[in-house]
Amino acid sequence: LIYLGFTASGTLIYIILGMSIFDAINHAMAALSTGGFSTRTESIGYYQSAPIEMATIVLMLSGTTNFAVLSLLLQGKFKLIRRIGELKFFFALIIMSVPILIIAGLQSMYGDMQDKFRIAVFQIVSALSTTGFSTTSFNAWKPGMLMLLIILMIIGGGAGSTAGGIKYSRIY
Repeated sequence: LIYLGFTASGTLIYIILGMSIFDAINHAMAALSTGGFSTRTESIGYYQSAPIEMATIVLMLSGTTNFAVLSLLLQGKFKLIRRIGELKFFFALIIMSVPILIIAGLQSMYGDMQDKFRIAVFQIVSALSTTGFSTTSFNAWKPGMLMLLIILMIIGGGAGSTAGGIKYSRIY
């Protein structure tokens, strides 16, 4: 039911944000299942839309989060969620990786700081969730930037989620 609810919600949000019904269904399922298969060669970058990127981040985060945690979230048990160490570790990884990625190379690439931040957050969540969606080409990225994403992919998502990798609960 959790998976179905998130898929339906994601599809509806994508449609509202301008995706076709076919694209919306496919991207919602691929983001939530952390499969990352896009109907477009350019992946999510095809849409050039910050709102679509944000919706995708939420779906990827949902897919990489333990289903037991998602159940607690839907039950409104926020105090219990705040005490889950592996979830704190997951968000700490994201918070630490964003500035590293920006300083490592995004600083000299792309437009303003808002674009750099948005690209960094999206790519880091995509890597940690092992989804593989992208918003940009990696051709001009420096090897250190790519290595950070690869390390995050190896760490992977949460135990009891749809994500791959070693699982951040084991690393934690």
